[in-house]
Amino acid sequence: MSVSSDISYLEGKIKKFVKIILKEFGDKFSLEHRKYLNRLLENEHNAVMQSKSINCYCFNGKIFYPLDYYNIVNQLKSSDKRFGTEPGKIFVNDENKIVNDNNYFTFFQYAIVAGLTPREIFKAFTLHETMHLCGASGDELLSEAFTELKTRELALKYGVDAACCNYSDEVKIAMELQKIFGKDLCDCLTFVPNDMKVSFLKRVSKLEFATLYERINNELNFQMIKYQKERNGVTGLSGIEKVLLLYSKKDYSKVYKLLDNFKSMEDNFSL
Repeated sequence: MSVSSDISYLEGKIKKFVKIILKEFGDKFSLEHRKYLNRLLENEHNAVMQSKSINCYCFNGKIFYPLDYYNIVNQLKSSDKRFGTEPGKIFVNDENKIVNDNNYFTFFQYAIVAGLTPREIFKAFTLHETMHLCGASGDELLSEAFTELKTRELALKYGVDAACCNYSDEVKIAMELQKIFGKDLCDCLTFVPNDMKVSFLKRVSKLEFATLYERINNELNFQMIKYQKERNGVTGLSGIEKVLLLYSKKDYSKVYKLLDNFKSMEDNFSL
């Protein structure tokens, strides 16, 4: 399969996912935003192949796919003895689609043993990036965590093949916040720009929710500043290993302490 045919294939997937996002979240969008999403359905150039980085990403109304994936697949195929994934093993299923400990490296381990093509690998990251294309916020880790949580929820609900390997530890934190804030509020929050999230929470919910979000967001950003700075600039298999090493150095104990203290405070108020 050629790069151009892969792009055409991905354009179809993006439009399918835009329709799902409109169906799931459309009532939370303004009329103008719904019009924007409908224009995405008419656009023939939502997908772009590029050479920079190992990440799929959304920027300026386009989803960029890294040509490096073709190289990574070839590298891993020539050295798949390093992987212990069982042939035929499913990477994610309904039981672990939302909560798991997967990452880029475990996903590519699976992809090689399962014989996925670069096209199928690109597809696995497309729902998450289509969420961004449709307005879900990113860049900051907590924003990415909510975007990935909503991606995984949609993948589970609509039977979509998704990598479910991005931000796995942060998704667990987003889930804890969703238990506190409620799913409907978190659905809305996912599409609020980063610089407006705290004021949005102050306006539509409790001041305590806004404070908790802000403190956790600050702690995540503090812990992962080097990872965030370097992850978009690396290439190849060595790049994957590098960013995973950075990712492994985080310590989210303070985040869970903030959550535990908040839950304890809420329990005391309910007595």
